Amino acid sequence: MPGCADGRKAEVDVFVPANFMYYNMKNFYASSKRTTDFEKLIPKIEKVILDKLNQDEFLNSDYYTYKTLIQIYDDSKDYKKAIYALEKINSAYPEDSVIIKLLNNFRTLEG
Repeated sequence: MPGCADGRKAEVDVFVPANFMYYNMKNFYASSKRTTDFEKLIPKIEKVILDKLNQDEFLNSDYYTYKTLIQIYDDSKDYKKAIYALEKINSAYPEDSVIIKLLNNFRTLEG
């Protein structure tokens, strides 16, 4: 299993920036006309990222994984979950204007 710079073992499912994996998988399944199969994977991807989101040490270490979670919620129009995740992410990155903008956009969409 690949290791992290600090000597910890890295989990393979989130070692590569997850947002790249998500887009590649989504495109692969779409081009294979198997979007239903991909949709079955989404809850598993969401669970892995949510589990990580609730670990403080991870919160400060993998910004790009969270982009995947936000993309999942944006694709499914689940704005309430997007807001929850962004508020949690914002606590780790309070000065990040992209996160603030996304949070405000999702709040507007949720109404």
